[in-house]
Amino acid sequence: MRSMLTEYEDGFRTRYIGVFRGNSQLLVVVRINQDGTMVYNYMHGSDKRLNQLRVGQLIYTREEGKR
Repeated sequence: MRSMLTEYEDGFRTRYIGVFRGNSQLLVVVRINQDGTMVYNYMHGSDKRLNQLRVGQLIYTREEGKR
């Protein structure tokens, strides 16, 4: 799990990103908007393609396998 501070046209927002492994890679992104609402998106793809979606300044990361 990673927390990223990402710049948008109207300011900065926090995004939480998690990659899950299985038969195919699954990326889940949760974005907290300035008004407190949340938007989530998930997609399947290869490691290379999904890594391109990690944009912003890293705030927090958790090592794989640790909770």
